[in-house]
Amino acid sequence: MSYETEPSPFLGQGFGPRRNYAEETAREIDVAVRRIVEAQFRRAREILARNRALLEEGARTLLDRETLADADLAAVLSRVGPEEPRLAAASAVGVT
Repeated sequence: MSYETEPSPFLGQGFGPRRNYAEETAREIDVAVRRIVEAQFRRAREILARNRALLEEGARTLLDRETLADADLAAVLSRVGPEEPRLAAASAVGVT
């Protein structure tokens, strides 16, 4: 989603995108984006912390083999706990 217009390719039309919204709207966008990014960063850290042993096992396997095939990765991800349903579902279909 973008709240800015594309710059005109013609000379004399200014450089960079133009904003068609107020500073307050820009601030609200920034605050909302920051809140979303921070929440998802915390979520990612929590998932990694809960699955630390699995992450380390996968890293060791990757260091040993240098490459993991889809089946190897699926085998590691199949042991993701039930509290990570979307991650487990993604590994079941080979999407990570």
